[in-house]
Amino acid sequence: MTSVRSQPRQKVVIATLAGLFISTIVQLIVQWYYTSSCFVGTPGNRWDTFLLSLNASLSPVVTIFVFIAQVIGQILGDGLLVNIFYV
Repeated sequence: MTSVRSQPRQKVVIATLAGLFISTIVQLIVQWYYTSSCFVGTPGNRWDTFLLSLNASLSPVVTIFVFIAQVIGQILGDGLLVNIFYV
């Protein structure tokens, strides 16, 4: 049995996947920028930088951006699964 998706449903799937990619890219950009500033701004050896990254000393703005990007990604992913399997 083959399932043929209607045109509007295909557009919803493509838009949801694009939203997932965009939220992932935003999260990676924010984390990469923080990591770069962490490595450049830490005048220590590799061990000090590693401990700094483990202590989760992220600024509140970075934490909020990462949290929002993760939540949006989870919502879009769950919505995509529901759209594909149950509709």
